[in-house]
Amino acid sequence: ELFKYPRHGIACVLIVVRKTRFTAEQEATVRSILDLFGGPAVVPHCILAVTGTSEPREKLLDDIGKLPAEHSLRRMAAMVNDRVLPVENIKEGSRLVSRLLLHHGVLEVLEFNGGAYDPEAAHIPQQHLAPEACEHGQAALVLKRCESTWDAQKRRLTTVG
Repeated sequence: ELFKYPRHGIACVLIVVRKTRFTAEQEATVRSILDLFGGPAVVPHCILAVTGTSEPREKLLDDIGKLPAEHSLRRMAAMVNDRVLPVENIKEGSRLVSRLLLHHGVLEVLEFNGGAYDPEAAHIPQQHLAPEACEHGQAALVLKRCESTWDAQKRRLTTVG
């Protein structure tokens, strides 16, 4: 029933968490929601958006990597193959930059996966994401820095560079 609404598939699944607090219970909730979308099959279409930070992505990944191996945020970042973006959703100037980073991240996910994820077409048997299920193929998506501009005529963001 859930998959009747995105007619052209799911472009990206954004997992939004606060940097300062991400508990094991919240991780379990995210994993059970991802299970609804096909478990491991949807993971390559996921981005972890960490709110409350305006640090560069590299610094954020470094901070997450310094967390203990059993920390929920570190496990979630590993599960999505380090497709992690910092999102500042409070400060006005940083909100625009964060929005552009998110748009670019979604475009990268679409390009990396060759299009949107269609759970109906995939006919994926119900699978579950165990906390240790972090390996998702050889290729890794690398989120690059880019510039985006708003194309008023086409009414969409266009990536430059």
